[in-house]
Amino acid sequence: MNGETTYSSPVDRMYHLWDEALSHNDPEELLALYAPDGTIESPLIPHLMGSERGICRGHDEMRPFFEAVAREKPQIRRYYRTGYFSDGKKLMWEYPRISPDGEQMDFVEVM
Repeated sequence: MNGETTYSSPVDRMYHLWDEALSHNDPEELLALYAPDGTIESPLIPHLMGSERGICRGHDEMRPFFEAVAREKPQIRRYYRTGYFSDGKKLMWEYPRISPDGEQMDFVEVM
C-alpha cells in the first residue's frame, strides 16, 4: 500500500477530509474539497464576514470565510462525531454537544 487512506465511497471520503481540513484550520485544504465555482451556505457567513447573505460562491469568496473560521473558532469547538447519514449523494453528520471528553459545540454539517 502507498500509505494513502482509502475510503469506502466519495461520501465517506468527504466526511473524513472535511473534518480533517477543518480541524487543521487550513483554508486551502478546505478549498481543495470544493470545485472552483462551488457554493457554501452557512449562518456563520453573515456573522463572520459582516454580510447580509449566508452564501459564498467560488474560491475567491470562500477563502476569506474559511480564514475567518480558522481565526475565530472557539476553544469549545472540537471534532467528536459518531458517523454520518447519506443517500449516496447528500451527506449529513452531527458534532453532538456531549462527547466522551465533555461538552463541545453542537452543530450539524450538511453537504
